[in-house]
Amino acid sequence: MSPEFFVPKPKWGQNFLVDRNVLSDILDVAELTSGCSVLEVGPGKGILTEAIAERCCRVFSIEIDRRLEPWLAPLEERFPGQVSLLWGDAQTWDYASLPSEGLTRIVANIPYSITTPLLWTFISHCLKTVRRIVLLLEEEAMERLLAQPKTKGRGPLGIVLGALGGGRIVRRVDRRSFRPAPHTDSVLAMFNTTENLETATRPAFRTLLEDAFRHRRKTLLWNLRSAGYQCDIVGEALTRSGLNPKQKIRAEEVSTENWLRIFSYLQART
Repeated sequence: MSPEFFVPKPKWGQNFLVDRNVLSDILDVAELTSGCSVLEVGPGKGILTEAIAERCCRVFSIEIDRRLEPWLAPLEERFPGQVSLLWGDAQTWDYASLPSEGLTRIVANIPYSITTPLLWTFISHCLKTVRRIVLLLEEEAMERLLAQPKTKGRGPLGIVLGALGGGRIVRRVDRRSFRPAPHTDSVLAMFNTTENLETATRPAFRTLLEDAFRHRRKTLLWNLRSAGYQCDIVGEALTRSGLNPKQKIRAEEVSTENWLRIFSYLQART
């Protein structure tokens, strides 16, 4: 299949990176070294896949669209033992099937429509050995992930990423860096995943946060009580975290550090 006959599917967020300056920045911020094992989602026509392999890294590329095989299969042949094409949906992939030595990086230009579920998937299944995630993201989505306490954009996913080590915007990326150009602005984003791994990756921590944010206009105490938590225990957890349970505290007002303290106390009492 020649390039002129390939029609990208919007439902899969197929906006392929074509700017090699952005590609170079991705590789630099990922700090790839020989022997790194990299997970890539949505390789498209393989521009990033090839660049990762050229740095003597092992790369596992998950792609849902078999129409891209004419571009990707030659990379698997050119880099035997380095490039592995995994055909399927990254949101439901069996990550336990990847080599036991584990991944060290996640580097991807992911479909913007699945940013949130895909990041949750990474957190749930990929962080035993991954210490850095480098992604091209929608700028607005990244701003929400970086939202600070007492701001409307703050939510469970951003708190978990903050607990893991936090993220930053490396640079903004012009829409013309992609073909076809997306309808929104993009950023190159980096997340460290080196801290609080045991706590931040636990399903129970995510559940606590989602319960606390269930009704954003309600107080933290109201939300957690509605979810079945004992009011006196939550109050004690807040007090031990330096918060006043008598004040009308909402979930987005609580710092990441205090969320970790609250979770630790609740786990000890239940």
